This record gives sequence, C-alpha cells and structure tokens, in this order.
Amino acid sequence: MTLTKFERNTTIRTMVAFKSGSTLVDPSGSRAFVDIYKPDGTYLLQSSGSKDSTGTYRYYFGTVDADPLGIYVIDWWGRFNYGAPYNYKVKHEKEVIWLVNIDQT
Repeated sequence: MTLTKFERNTTIRTMVAFKSGSTLVDPSGSRAFVDIYKPDGTYLLQSSGSKDSTGTYRYYFGTVDADPLGIYVIDWWGRFNYGAPYNYKVKHEKEVIWLVNIDQT
C-alpha cells in the first residue's frame, strides 16, 4: 500500500464517495462526518464535510508546525438506512495519509 504524502504547514483535501453496490448514495440528511486522528490516536479534529454531488463529500483541513509527523487516519462516516430489521447504521470509509516535514522526492 502506498501512502499519499503531504507536507506539514499545508492545506489538505480529503474526499469520500459513499456507494451502495456501484451506485453513489447520500447518508441520512445528506450529512457526512469526518474524524481525523493523529499518529498517536488522538483527535486532530472532528467536523462535517461539504457535499459535492450525490454520495461525494470533501473537507479541507490545515496542518501547522506543531502537528506531529507520521500517519494520520481520516475516518469518514454517515448514517444509512439498511431497512428492517437493521434500520439506520453507521458506515465508515477510511483514508490514511503520511504527514512529512519536507518531501524531497
């Protein structure tokens, strides 16, 4: 698996596409949430994404000098109605990025 590198002190865009089979679908209330975790497992932030189109959402976040270097987990989630007997359940889509000081590749 290859991780996407981002330099510290930049703005990063994360995106998600929620699907049912091969069809894009929106979560309940067209609200997608994003939790971003630092390498030590603590929260960097919790927020909600902006809808681009059916099932696709984006979120921009900035990093600063004080943010630790390493692998960050981006957890997108929303509530979906799976019908009886399951009703509404949370679905997660995850992304990982590598925050580096200066990318010299």
